Amino acid sequence: MIRRGNCVACTKKKFSLFSELNGKELSCLDDNRSFITYKKGETILKTGMKVPGLICLSSGKAKIIKELTEGKELIIHLAKPVEFIGFREMLGEVPSCVTVVALEDCDICIIEKSNFMKVLNDNIDFAKRIIKHLATELVRQDNRLITLTQKYMRERLAEALTMLNEAYNGKDGYLSITLSREEIASIANMSRSNAIRTLYDFEKEKMVALKGKKIRILQPDKLTEVSSGSNGTY
Repeated sequence: MIRRGNCVACTKKKFSLFSELNGKELSCLDDNRSFITYKKGETILKTGMKVPGLICLSSGKAKIIKELTEGKELIIHLAKPVEFIGFREMLGEVPSCVTVVALEDCDICIIEKSNFMKVLNDNIDFAKRIIKHLATELVRQDNRLITLTQKYMRERLAEALTMLNEAYNGKDGYLSITLSREEIASIANMSRSNAIRTLYDFEKEKMVALKGKKIRILQPDKLTEVSSGSNGTY
C-alpha cells in the first residue's frame, strides 16, 4: 500500500459525505491513509474478511456481490466514486458480508477507523449526515429486496437498466459501464438466457439499442413504466 494525494486536496470530496468537513478534519482523515490500485477483475474485499478501515472508492467502478449457494452470485449494488465500501461492517465491527470486485481499474483510499471515529465524535453535523446516509441505504436495500423477490422478470430487468442508466449514462447515449450478460442477469436476479431474451424483447420494443456488450437506453421513461408494472413472467 502506498500514499498518494491527500484528503484535503481531493477534488472528489465535494461529491462525498466529506464535502462539508474543514481542513483540520480532512487532515485528520488523511493521517496514515493508504492508497491501493486494483486492476479490472481483482477482488477489493472478500466475504468474511475484516474491513481494514473506511474504504472509499476514489475512481473506477466496482460490483458488490452477495455470494449464494452452488457458486452463484447476486450483484446487489454497483459502486461508483466516491462511495464507501464495507461501511456498515466497519462501524459494526463484523466481517464483510459481501464480496467487492473491480469492474475496471479502481483506486481505493483506506482511512484509519480511529481517525474517522474522532471526526465523527467531534462533529455532530457530520454524525447526523452519516446517520441519514445509513438510513437512506437501508431504504434502498429494502426496495432492492422487493425488486429481487416480488417483481416479474421484465420488471426486474427494466429496473436494473434504469438503475444503470441513472448511474452510468455516457455522453454518447450508451451506458459508460460494460457488463457481461451474466452480470446483467445477476443484477436482475434471473438466468442468463432469460436476461438475453428479455433484452432482445426490449430492443424490439425500441426501449434499448444493443451493440455487442454496449447498451443504449432509448426510452428511459418507458423502462421506468415497465419496472413499476404488474404483469410479466417471474
